[in-house]
Amino acid sequence: MTIDISCDYISLNNPKLPSPSKILKALPPLCTGKVQFTFEGEYFCQINRVVMVSLLEPLLAHVLMIHVENLTEDLVENTFLYQRFVDDILVICEREDDMSCLLNKLNTLENHINVSCEEEKNDQLPFLDILISRREDGSI
Repeated sequence: MTIDISCDYISLNNPKLPSPSKILKALPPLCTGKVQFTFEGEYFCQINRVVMVSLLEPLLAHVLMIHVENLTEDLVENTFLYQRFVDDILVICEREDDMSCLLNKLNTLENHINVSCEEEKNDQLPFLDILISRREDGSI
């Protein structure tokens, strides 16, 4: 899917690239398909999607997330704060309905996209390696 999104963008916008889009479309599956890896001493073969340790994973995740953000742009504009690091999103909404609407939209875009929501507890919300705290005045 992400490769198709990238190729569609290339064909619509015609950026100057060193290789034709046909070649660019053929290369990622060769680099990401049936990749073998080990975990806790056992061997595995990734059949679908990209292995998390692949060098292409951050790039492909970024392309997919830009596509998702474009599809949800109207909902993202209604958030108090929207920040993303690769495929991890921090969203702060003023109303619970706005969060529910955004979460529902994100989960209905594609079958393989599954977005979960972690709500703040005791005025705190963990995000990646930090703990976000709400102050008494409501600021973070």
